[in-house]
Amino acid sequence: MQYRILGTTGIRVSEIGFGAWAIGGTAEASGMPLGWGKSSDDDSLAAIRRARELGVTFFDTADSYGFGRSESLLGIVLSRRRQDAVIATKVGVVRTSSGELRKYFSKQHIFHAVAGSLKRLRSDYIHVCQLHNPTLDHLHRGEIQEAMEQLQDAGKIRFWAVSISAIDEGLEIVRHG
Repeated sequence: MQYRILGTTGIRVSEIGFGAWAIGGTAEASGMPLGWGKSSDDDSLAAIRRARELGVTFFDTADSYGFGRSESLLGIVLSRRRQDAVIATKVGVVRTSSGELRKYFSKQHIFHAVAGSLKRLRSDYIHVCQLHNPTLDHLHRGEIQEAMEQLQDAGKIRFWAVSISAIDEGLEIVRHG
């Protein structure tokens, strides 16, 4: 396995990461299936263990992948040698009481989401906490930056970032700081 530094963080990660969306299994919102279909917890745990054996140190997930299931499965395996794993997770997608998905980036929700992720991951910190596909309007609200800085100051997250769906969104975010 080859390794590199993740951006300007100083964190050393494997060049091949473990994307954990599929291990979240089947989920549903507003009657629409989400995720990658059925998955076996035993197979998922074995895949995480095998990735570790092969030198994978970078694991990417989200609180919405299986509505917490992906993070919980990663927590089972990675908590045993937490210092050897770099975890990135995402916040900002919620399921409403009517079952619809929506983006939600209030300061209170970010704190609540990070607390839930930490519990499921069986960790007291997250290396990289990503906002899950926010709009530029979301990002212009000062409470996001304030929340992330407070989480950093508390040691709950080391770094924060923005997860995007399209290159043009990323370029726009970079242009607007």
